[in-house]
Amino acid sequence: MRFFLFVITWLLFPIYLIQGLWFRARADRSYPAEGVVEGIVEGKAPFFNLLVIGDSSAASAGIANRADGLATQLARKLGEKTGHAVHYTASGHHGAVCEEIRDYVVPNLKWQEYTHIVIALSTNDIKNFHSVRRWIKGFGGLLFALHAKFPEAQLWWMRPYDFRCVPSLSQPLTGILNLRAMMFSMVAAELCDERGATATPALRNIEPDDFCEDGFHAGEKGFQKWAEQLSDYMIEKL
Repeated sequence: MRFFLFVITWLLFPIYLIQGLWFRARADRSYPAEGVVEGIVEGKAPFFNLLVIGDSSAASAGIANRADGLATQLARKLGEKTGHAVHYTASGHHGAVCEEIRDYVVPNLKWQEYTHIVIALSTNDIKNFHSVRRWIKGFGGLLFALHAKFPEAQLWWMRPYDFRCVPSLSQPLTGILNLRAMMFSMVAAELCDERGATATPALRNIEPDDFCEDGFHAGEKGFQKWAEQLSDYMIEKL
């Protein structure tokens, strides 16, 4: 199956290139949100120490304030549903690919006793048409790097959402991206199983108003839905 997806997506690459360049030329540019990158949700002991690391999703690109972004909303949901205190940190890097997080971000993170690390990463690797081999090396190495620096933390990787739901994209671009997302998801899930991480289900029930004004990045409602579903899955596995 993976080989079939690999062949199909590369055969479709000329179409992807033409339509992708057209989309990039007309797309609105979004920037990381303002606001603090860490905080505390009050509750009882023991507490969660949560790190959300990754690309523009972790950076809350496309919305005004990080208070409505993924890390903050996930911390709130975990606190509400468990009653436990949650200390959260967001390390988001707009436009980053997997190997950049592995090589430049993780080594420079301040050490903390994180209990849970959520990896919001894959979209740029998918849309930049990175090879599967590069993804294996980048993502697999990232899991090793996070385990080495934060050995007590549980690692959670979020599968890519369905690109066909993204309002700013059209066919056949969405179909090609979705095939690549399926391929990358298969590989990453295998690496998670091998290297002590958990691959969470992809976001469900995506609607156009879950996105910000650029029609590509999540908006406040999208981050809320993301945090709701992700927190349910994390609590179920605790």
